[in-house]
Amino acid sequence: MTPGIYYFYEYQADKKIRNVGFLKLTQTFQSCHLQISIRQIPAASQEKLPLSMFFFEKDKPRKKTVAELPTQNQCVSCRVTLSEADFPPNLTLAKLHGFLLQTADGRYFAASTGNRPFSVNLLTDWMEPAPCPEPNPEPESIPGEGEVTVTGPSGALFPAA
Repeated sequence: MTPGIYYFYEYQADKKIRNVGFLKLTQTFQSCHLQISIRQIPAASQEKLPLSMFFFEKDKPRKKTVAELPTQNQCVSCRVTLSEADFPPNLTLAKLHGFLLQTADGRYFAASTGNRPFSVNLLTDWMEPAPCPEPNPEPESIPGEGEVTVTGPSGALFPAA
């Protein structure tokens, strides 16, 4: 996404149903700022709606929740600032496809670049990659044997010389 104004639409699967508001995106140094104004959505007053960024990872649409937005009289009007730390690793603002809200009844409202079709039915949550386990530099020993064994590259055990 580039700085600018994007319109929020209600989506059903991959179809835009109606315009419900806008998102103004600005960028300063390592942060991006969102000004969001949405009206006439099915949300109770004081309900918090999750705001997610969405992007494509290996051609699959993914979403990552970045904030919870308050509602008032079926409207959302707020400002959100996101830092580099709010983005998944290796994802930049330029690679971001858009932002979306999901209501408690399962409706989606998205503001996107529009340059790549997507279906809200295919969206999945982005998961933080699991950290790689650190290798154990010490040789393994078999309890009770008193003999030290070393694990080879194939996983086979060899008696230590």
